Amino acid sequence: MGYSVQGLSPDFCQTQCPIETGDLIQRINGTVLERPDDAFRIWTELWVASEVAIELMRDDVVQTVRIPITDG
Repeated sequence: MGYSVQGLSPDFCQTQCPIETGDLIQRINGTVLERPDDAFRIWTELWVASEVAIELMRDDVVQTVRIPITDG
């Protein structure tokens, strides 16, 4: 389960990006991604989060990447 990353906008990651095309995003901040509603709910919760923890599968290996949320 999850969402496959099909491509990334050049504006998405202007420096080194922890997400790559082909990654399968399975959880965000502990919430399993099963339906589009899950992604929308997570998006609304990010307004008060200090970081995003993304559990993804890459090359058959599950890993978690953490991205801090900062102003600016």
